[in-house]
Amino acid sequence: MTKYFAIDADGGRHTRSTERTYTHTVVSKGGYEVALASARHKGWKATDISNYNHDAEIAAGRDRYPNKAYLRDDMSPAERQAELERVEVANAARVARAKLNVDGRTVDQYVAIQLEQRIKRVEERKAKGEFEQWVSVGWCGRYDLAVKLAAKEQQRGADVVVAILEAQEG
Repeated sequence: MTKYFAIDADGGRHTRSTERTYTHTVVSKGGYEVALASARHKGWKATDISNYNHDAEIAAGRDRYPNKAYLRDDMSPAERQAELERVEVANAARVARAKLNVDGRTVDQYVAIQLEQRIKRVEERKAKGEFEQWVSVGWCGRYDLAVKLAAKEQQRGADVVVAILEAQEG
């Protein structure tokens, strides 16, 4: 197995161990604006509404996909009872979680809370410095493939910085 490494502009070390041969790695940093735009994307509203409706059904006792017991002929009575209890606890937890999500909230309130939570997670990542660290996007065996991957990564957004690093054995 060959070990490869590359050093980014900030001195960070990116490594990979593999049987394959690599010549370059593509790294990027930034993406705060991209992450924020993704958190605010209008497509989330339909997902949030669907999740609210799903949780409302579960909270009302109409779970379409409850956990089920997997009972086998070779199980002892104690094992069967333990499996039935496991499923009962899991399903009760699903109902409790669903009720926590929807009780006392309208669908619009739920959607607003989900948006707020997505934005909060992006801001937490920013506070941790995630958008200021170089991240390896992929390793390539040829320079032309690294250029192609770098171009694809750059399309994520204007605040994304991309670099192609030469892979070194060691």
